[in-house]
Amino acid sequence: MRIATSLTNFGSALRPEGAYASPYDGTTSQYDAFDPPLMFRYGVAFEPIENDAQRLTTALEVAQPADNEQLVKAGVEWMYRHTFALRSGYNLRADALKFSAGTGFSGDMGNFRGVIDYAYTDGGPLGSVHRLSLGLRF
Repeated sequence: MRIATSLTNFGSALRPEGAYASPYDGTTSQYDAFDPPLMFRYGVAFEPIENDAQRLTTALEVAQPADNEQLVKAGVEWMYRHTFALRSGYNLRADALKFSAGTGFSGDMGNFRGVIDYAYTDGGPLGSVHRLSLGLRF
């Protein structure tokens, strides 16, 4: 079992350099400072099945933006003999892009390992989203 947490965008307020002139009255002003979007994430992953032939990985991630509602995502991956994988995920709080599924293939080519991954996401009103990646690991 793996447990992880992160705090991102932690820092002081940011202010762009320079100034701007109003197009209405010509006055010059400094830009306003703003806080970076603080995000706290935590997650857990574990393998309920893991042997020489197959591995099943499950994962849950919860993200809490400082200025928005909590995000919850879950996923599962089944891998057979380190060469073929089936994946699926669900974003519980999303308005669109909630469900995704995919597959992946990998194989050795001499000292290299080639990888092909495909993912489908149901975009709801945005339509289907298809992703394809090709990789070479060495």
